[in-house]
Amino acid sequence: MLTRSDFHIHATFYRLRKKDAAIGPTVREQVDVAMANGMEKIGIVEHCNYAAHHPFHCLVKLGQEFRQLKLELGKFFLGVEADLLADGQDSCGVYGRQRLGLDYVIASSHVGPGQQSQLSAYLKEEHRRICLALAENDNVEVIGHPFAGGSRYERSGIIPQWHFGLVPTEMLDEIVNLAKKSGKALEVNYSRMEDPAYQEFLQTMREKQVLFSIGSDAHDTGRQKKALQIHAMLQQMGFQKKCQWQPKTKRLL
Repeated sequence: MLTRSDFHIHATFYRLRKKDAAIGPTVREQVDVAMANGMEKIGIVEHCNYAAHHPFHCLVKLGQEFRQLKLELGKFFLGVEADLLADGQDSCGVYGRQRLGLDYVIASSHVGPGQQSQLSAYLKEEHRRICLALAENDNVEVIGHPFAGGSRYERSGIIPQWHFGLVPTEMLDEIVNLAKKSGKALEVNYSRMEDPAYQEFLQTMREKQVLFSIGSDAHDTGRQKKALQIHAMLQQMGFQKKCQWQPKTKRLL
């Protein structure tokens, strides 16, 4: 039986917002919902990047709330979702990780139509960044939602419909092989889990026994249920518990 885990739960309460914008959930609120959902391993994160509404001091405050709750070690973990940069490094870095006392770092590419107007260029760029991170970035444990940004090209009207079959098979094979070699995890976190091409990608991960991490990417409490759906699907597909990633580092602060 796989562990019911979710290591991609955002606590957005400390994020800077435009006037009258909705206030996001605190660490406490997200933790309470995760526990009510029966989660056995819980990871709280927020974005670490260069966006104006994600200043570093917001992460510091989030970490303070997390530690004040005195959550059980080994069950609750503190991480970040850092932007995956062009050179394969992450926007948190070793210094940011140490300063925040993090248990883990998820690195996610957020490249989209604003940076690459053509889908083919986006796919090449995301593939390159992921491969560099897998091969060279020791600060990162998990690659967040590979190629999830492709849906932005559908929403922007650049392509009629996004599906995982648009990602060249050779790109996916290289990512899986590098993940296996590096010991890093690939996050299972996709808005269209039933996509046949994505299912094939998951089967390849399972067959090659690549580490996987379940993430709801919940920015609100309601979205956390996605992790339960992913857990059930992976269990049905025959994923093995020995390949299910969880943080191993000790909390620094």
